[in-house]
Amino acid sequence: MLKQLLSKWILMLLLLSPQASFAFSHFGHQLICATAYELTAPKTKVFIDKLVKTKGVAKGYDFVKGCTWPDVVRKTTHRETDEYHYMNVPKGLAFNHQRDCAAYDCVTQAIQRYALNLADSGVSRRNRKEALFFLGHFVADLHQPLHVGFGEDRGGNTIKVFRSAKHKKPDINLHALWDRDVPYKAGLGRSSSQRVLLEKIRKYDRSSWQGFDVIAWARASHEMAKDVAYVMPDGSPVVNKTRLTEAYYQRASPVIVQQFMKASVRLAYLLDKAAASEIGVDSFQLDQ
Repeated sequence: MLKQLLSKWILMLLLLSPQASFAFSHFGHQLICATAYELTAPKTKVFIDKLVKTKGVAKGYDFVKGCTWPDVVRKTTHRETDEYHYMNVPKGLAFNHQRDCAAYDCVTQAIQRYALNLADSGVSRRNRKEALFFLGHFVADLHQPLHVGFGEDRGGNTIKVFRSAKHKKPDINLHALWDRDVPYKAGLGRSSSQRVLLEKIRKYDRSSWQGFDVIAWARASHEMAKDVAYVMPDGSPVVNKTRLTEAYYQRASPVIVQQFMKASVRLAYLLDKAAASEIGVDSFQLDQ
C-alpha cells in the first residue's frame, strides 16, 4: 500500500515544475520515510501501521505523508518545534555540538526526544503518533547538509543564486536549492527512486551507518555543507548572485544520494529500536 501511495505522489510531483514551492522538499521526506519503512522489521511495520490509526492528531496522514506534517504545523499548532529543524554553526569555526546546540532545542535534541517518546509505552498513543512523524522528519532534516549550515546566512536561506547559465536573475536561495533542485538533479525525482535507493543500500554494510550517534551525523552534514554546498568546484565560495554550473550539480549529486541512503537506514534502525522499546535515556550521548 505504501509503495502504491508513494508512486502516486511521485507521479504527481513529476508533473510539477521543480521550482514549485516545497515540492521536492516534501517529496524528499516522503521518499526517505517510505524507504525506511521498507527496511524495518515486520513487527515494526505492524507497530507503525497501528500507531498511525490513532485518532485526534494529524488526521488523514499515513506514515509516509506524515513525515511532511512537522513542516505544516511548525508555524501554527506546534510553534515550539520550529527551532528543532536545524542547527547553526558560526562561519569560520569548527562544529561544536555543545556550543551550537546550547542556546535552543536543535535537531539532534529533537531526534532524541521523539525517539524516546516513541519507544515509551507509557506515553499516550496520540503523543507517540506525533513522535513517529517528528522523528521521521527530523532524521531527514539532519541529513540535508544545509540544516547544519552557517548561522550567518541561516543555512543558505539568505544566499540567492542563479540556478544555471540560462537564468537571467537569482531565482532561488541556496537552502531551497538543496531541498529540491539538487535531489531532482541527482535523479531522486523519479518513480523508480525508492527501488534504486533500496538496491544501493543493500550493497552497503548498513551496520556501519546505524546507531545513535546523532552528533556524528550532524558533524558529517556540516562538513558536506562547508565543503560542497557552499563551494563551487573551482574552490570559489557560493555567495549572493553566484551562477551555478552543471559541474556544481555533478559534484553535489552523489553527496545528496548517499545522504538519502543514510537517512533511510538510520531512521529504520531507530524505528526498529523504538518498536522493541530498546531506546533509553542513555542511548544518545548529547553532552559531547
